[in-house]
Amino acid sequence: LYCNGCGWRQTGLIPPEANEGKGYRLKIDCKNHLSFRVIRSPSSSVLVHELGLEVHPGSNSPGFVTNIEGMLLRFLEQVELVLDSVEESNREEALMIQKSLISCISKPEDFGLSIEILDPEGHAEIIGKDVFSWNLSDDEISELPGVHGFDPE
Repeated sequence: LYCNGCGWRQTGLIPPEANEGKGYRLKIDCKNHLSFRVIRSPSSSVLVHELGLEVHPGSNSPGFVTNIEGMLLRFLEQVELVLDSVEESNREEALMIQKSLISCISKPEDFGLSIEILDPEGHAEIIGKDVFSWNLSDDEISELPGVHGFDPE
């Protein structure tokens, strides 16, 4: 769905059934990796461990298709949104995260990061030849926050 007037869009992917939980990890260390296809399902978590960045599913979490560069740009956009409102004690860290994301996008061979997608329903994927994938264990699935993860009580 897309609104020409305001630019609002909804690009939901609604998988018909759950599969076995899957995890995908890519060490981004060359320009080619930036073009690898990413399918983020509504049930998946996306992590960049080196920077402490995590996105977990919520009650209205959209699925979408992008590439690795698009995922990094989404993280960068969120960091830049909070830069003006972040407390001074955390501003240095936010600026370091911003610089790291920009560096990885512009020269991944000099500043590689790892991106990981964990999906308890098995619909998410990173598609490319250097991607490591595995079946998530029950313990890994139970530790995932979000709609399909742990119970906060």
